[in-house]
Amino acid sequence: MSPNPNTVTNVEVLNKISFPSDHRIVRSTIKIQKPKLNRRSFKSVPNKLKSTKEKSSYLENLKKILPRLQEFVKENKTVQSFSDKLEDAITKSLKSDEKVSNMHREKIISEDSQNLICRRTELMFTKKKSKEMREELKMLFKQSNRSIKRDYANHRTEIIEKNMSTFRSSKRALKELSTHKNWIQSLN
Repeated sequence: MSPNPNTVTNVEVLNKISFPSDHRIVRSTIKIQKPKLNRRSFKSVPNKLKSTKEKSSYLENLKKILPRLQEFVKENKTVQSFSDKLEDAITKSLKSDEKVSNMHREKIISEDSQNLICRRTELMFTKKKSKEMREELKMLFKQSNRSIKRDYANHRTEIIEKNMSTFRSSKRALKELSTHKNWIQSLN
């Protein structure tokens, strides 16, 4: 009768009007507001493990927790309490793995360019610069800018190649590379 049965209440059949067929008139009340969900049941869904590093760290976390579970089995507790402990152990190992994966981020700028930038900042903040230092600073500005551009170009080509080879999708690659998203697309 309705795609959302929770919104329909007080369903009753009216027999006042008769039809020559089996049809009947039905009267009901429909709630316009959707029913509120119970906040207590809301939980964050753990992400799926993607890289081999994440999978290996997840397995290591589980292996650390296994001895505690074996001790729990020896105590002869109920099956339900054991399954609760097991579920808790799995979710904890997934969450600890999420923390590790969030800490790891792809570095776009290489170490060489970072070293150039550090050297450049050191020279910039020295008070008395000789002519050689100014020349070196000028060269460092040029080299660091070129290396940063090169690093971004390499990063861009890697992502495009990865998405084209695995998913055959240039749109997906450009979406991954976009750093800014407009609030409303049509306002541009």
